[in-house]
This record gives sequence, C-alpha cells and structure tokens, in this order.
Amino acid sequence: MWESVATELLHLWTNGVELILNNAKVTVFICLTAIKGDWPLLAKLGCLERFFGRKTKSSNQDKAKGICHLCLAGKSGFPFHDCMDTALWRTTFLQHSPFWQPSPFACLPYHQPLLYRFDVFHVCHKGVLAELAGSGLVVLMDLGKAGPGDVHVQLATLYEELVSFNRRNSLNLHMSSLTRTLVNLTKDADYPCGTWFKGQDTSIVNRFLEERFGTLLAEEPSDYVAAIHEAVSKANSMMRHLYAHGLWYRRFDAEVFVRHTYGFMTKYLEVAYMALSQRKTRFKLTPKLHAFNHIADYVRNDLEKYPLAQWLRNPATWSTQQCEDFTGRVSQLSTAVSSRACHRQVMCRYAVNLWKHW
Repeated sequence: MWESVATELLHLWTNGVELILNNAKVTVFICLTAIKGDWPLLAKLGCLERFFGRKTKSSNQDKAKGICHLCLAGKSGFPFHDCMDTALWRTTFLQHSPFWQPSPFACLPYHQPLLYRFDVFHVCHKGVLAELAGSGLVVLMDLGKAGPGDVHVQLATLYEELVSFNRRNSLNLHMSSLTRTLVNLTKDADYPCGTWFKGQDTSIVNRFLEERFGTLLAEEPSDYVAAIHEAVSKANSMMRHLYAHGLWYRRFDAEVFVRHTYGFMTKYLEVAYMALSQRKTRFKLTPKLHAFNHIADYVRNDLEKYPLAQWLRNPATWSTQQCEDFTGRVSQLSTAVSSRACHRQVMCRYAVNLWKHW
C-alpha cells in the first residue's frame, strides 16, 4: 500500500496536477515535506534501524543500536537524556543513515531521515508531559497533601480538587475518576504516568499542578517543590506558545518556545534526580524526552538558519491531532448516511459543510 502512495507522491512531484484557476489552466506540483505519526509508525514506514524499541539496559549498552533515527543517541557513549548544548549525540545529527532497508518512500528525490518527524501530540501529551502529570499527582500524595486514607481515597480527593479547578477555569475534563491504573501506579515502585485516553486531560492536569504546587510553595517552601513548580510552569508556557498560534508564529514567540522548552527539560532532569536521591521512582526518563529535544531543535535550527525571518513554522505542524480530528468529523458524518452509498454521501456532506465555512 505504501509503495502505491509513494508512487503517487512521486507523480505529483514530477508531473503535478492540473487545476483551473480564474479560467486559466495551472499545473501545481506537490512536494511531501514531512511524514508524521506516532513513533512505531515512523519506524515501520521508514524501515528505521534506530528507534525507541532499541533502548537497552545499561548492562547491554555496548550492543545498543541507538534510539533515534536523526542521531546516535542511545548508543554507548551517547546518553539520550542529555539535553545540554554539549551533548555528544548532537555531533552525530544526520551523520549516520538510520535505514536497515530502503523505505517505500526512498523513491522520492528529497527522501532523508528528517522527512520522518516526531509527533508533538504523542511525544508531549501522551509522553513527556503525561509523565510529568502522573508524577506530579503522586508527589502530592508522597508529601501528604492529598488528605488521609489509602491511595484510592487520596486519588479520589485529588480528582475532586481537579474537578473543582476544572469548573473554576471553564475547562473540559474528560476523565471520570483518578485511579491507580490512570496514573500507572499499580504498585508503589512504579514510575507514575498519566495514561488517560484524552491528551487534553494532560494539559488540564498540568495546569492544575501549576496552581497546586504554587500554593504549596508559598505555604511550605522547599527546593523539591520549587523545582517541580518551575518545571510544570515552563511546560505549560511552552504548550501555550505552541497552540496559541497557527501554522506560522512570530520570531519572538519561537524564541520564547525554545527557551521554555530547554528550561523545562533541564528542570525535569533536576526533579528526576531529586526524586531518585529520595529513593522515589518519579519523573521517568524515557526515549520520548530525547524526541522532545529534537522538536525544540526543529525551531532552534530554523532560528539559526533564517536569522532575518520574522515568521517561523510552528512545530505543532507535525502533530497528528489535526489529522485525527479530521478523521473523527468525517467518521461522524458516516453514521448519518445510508450504508449503501456511504463513501459518496459522506464526501457530499463534507463538501457541503466545507462550502458553508469557505
């Protein structure tokens, strides 16, 4: 199937497609600029030798193949969680081919590793920021700030606080409860992570945590609480700068996004170390933290490459949320038409809706 898609893309690039614009025939040539999707899909489509599934234990580090198709992070001597400017993996960026066999898209003249883009939604909402949200909630229990009772009772208390915060701020929380399963805490030694279905809930929980740890910091100051509060604050600011803009955003906003993104990653590593020093399994360092680093690098590289540009491409472009929302709307239309002519009627209804808006 993907070979057929690649063949069509090559045809669109080579021959283009003819359109009638203002009563004139125009040939439009179409170029695929990126392939976006969750990490398993990227690894499959790109035939990538290096991806998150290659992460190895420290005892087998010498045999590690690396976890990133853009660099050698994860191989021996290249720790993937290093987010500093001096990180050794940065010297290997786009220097080594990640393909174990030709990808179906290798026929495209502009095919390269950077064509396969990390998805903001899965890396952030379902990845790093979900780790932050889950750990933040459990830390409140660690500190005795979720009321009396066992874990189930404390999670119920936190959920009530979350619902109250949701109502005060007119937010749309989807989860109906907080359970051990939803924060990935089936046993006390687990690393917490928000496993709720909706990515939007991750953003809401982190906004709640920013307020909660801010209040706690004012009442009972500590380095640990201050570091968590700063990490959550930077994460929320970073996401606001992503989703408050469209396809392009101003240079100033791009600079703020980069600054807060690297600030968040630095602070996240700090709180992870603090938790470890307390012998607590909190704030897990996963390969998605490294993918998050590359998302920030997309913007930073554009800032350096185009010093005079006042508008830069928003990395939310590489998120799958738009695609999933589009599919959801079309799927909803399919429930209101005859099964005998489903495809034609869905497209007709979608065309009518499109005409109403445009």
